[in-house]
Amino acid sequence: MSNTLFRALWRFNAVTIAVCGLLGIFVGLYVAYHIARDVFRTNYQAHDIARVEPADTKTPGDPTQPAVQTGFSTGQFIAVRGTTILAAPVIAKQSYDFRYSSKDASSTRNYLFYDRAAGTSRKLLADEKQLILSHSELRPDSDNGTSPPRAMLFHIIEADTNKDGILSSADDMSYALSRTDGSGLTRLDFKGGDSHGQSVSSDGAMLVMFVEDAGAIKAQHIDLATFKVTRTDAIAR
Repeated sequence: MSNTLFRALWRFNAVTIAVCGLLGIFVGLYVAYHIARDVFRTNYQAHDIARVEPADTKTPGDPTQPAVQTGFSTGQFIAVRGTTILAAPVIAKQSYDFRYSSKDASSTRNYLFYDRAAGTSRKLLADEKQLILSHSELRPDSDNGTSPPRAMLFHIIEADTNKDGILSSADDMSYALSRTDGSGLTRLDFKGGDSHGQSVSSDGAMLVMFVEDAGAIKAQHIDLATFKVTRTDAIAR
């Protein structure tokens, strides 16, 4: 009887020890996995997007929204060819922890202009709430690139139109023109999706932009003296 009881207890203890050992191994592997992931993880980096959450603030009552740290820096001043103007981007860098990983995002939010001859400077936009996807110097197509541009063209995302919490190229695009020193910023009275190119007339008086709108491509004719749209043509497809 005592031998049978002893063997039963021994077997029970052996099973208990084995289960505890396996549980300990599982817990150890789980902890090691999370430590290794935190140590060796690579930050996800995105360009030309901006989170719309307030900096350093989580959405009240919504723990799924990350706290975002946003810092601003000024890029390199680059000469606008054919002028005494230099321009530099204002760059926003955002970082946040989300779903066990760090994410970084950078975007252009504004431009600074400096006239080295006059000693004056200005900002293109009043604040850094928008996202500037791109800009270009507008010259006649036949120009060799050394004459002053007739205007500056900016592609701007001004609102999170698809409500995904991010400003990006997936949102509606606004187009704006300014003078070479950043003055006279004028938003064109049309919006669109993808841009399909542009052309400046040989006399530098007219800009034609090819913009997709609701699946159709339209040629927008803009007077570069007044920044007004003078004609819109539908492109046959």
